[in-house]
Amino acid sequence: ATDKINEIILGELKYVNVGIVALDGATGEELYSYRGDILFKPASVQKILTAITALKVLGPEYKFTTKLFQQNGLLSSNFVLECVGDPSFNTQDLTYLLQYLASYKTKDSIKLGLSTARFSAPLYPRGWTHNDLVWYFAPPISAAMLDDNSIPIFIKPGAEVNDKFSLIIHPDFNSIFTLDADVNTVSYTTSEQDCSVMIENVGATVTARGCLPINMRNKNIQIAIKDPVFYLR
Repeated sequence: ATDKINEIILGELKYVNVGIVALDGATGEELYSYRGDILFKPASVQKILTAITALKVLGPEYKFTTKLFQQNGLLSSNFVLECVGDPSFNTQDLTYLLQYLASYKTKDSIKLGLSTARFSAPLYPRGWTHNDLVWYFAPPISAAMLDDNSIPIFIKPGAEVNDKFSLIIHPDFNSIFTLDADVNTVSYTTSEQDCSVMIENVGATVTARGCLPINMRNKNIQIAIKDPVFYLR
């Protein structure tokens, strides 16, 4: 088995920064090690530790509860939506709560507040690189969580070199976010030399600048919503 692992590391993963330590879960005995004493950024492996910690601290039956409640008694027209960072909370859930609120009978206009006090700063943990913050897997840490706090965008290359790339925000989001895109189609050779795209979300605007190769396939990407409270409101 170790020979097979070594074969993969030195073959398919020859140019990949790899380190592996395998331990016996019962005894702690080291079964395999390759650069096991080298420190690496945990990256997505961190999800395993996060999941184990959540199961241990919260328990397997834990459920996130996003609450809509009245302030100042049953006759009050003041309501608060308490956000708790529920990763599954989506537009459909929010619509259900708002429809319930719209059916509530009151002589005064309903006022809806938003509570995001469950999580506090910092919004980004130490070690996150700036280049990652634009992508769906690195939105700010916030109690205000809706639709994964990410924006789906469809990308299509131009038919010819120097044509503009087509970038389209998903229909569920284009009533909130506007796209300011200026991305050129370039040859494969040019793209290998000096070509990239910078995408950023500030408020209601998504900006995209740069160039991409003509041979790139149509693809869907997702970028992080930089201001989750703005999106939820």
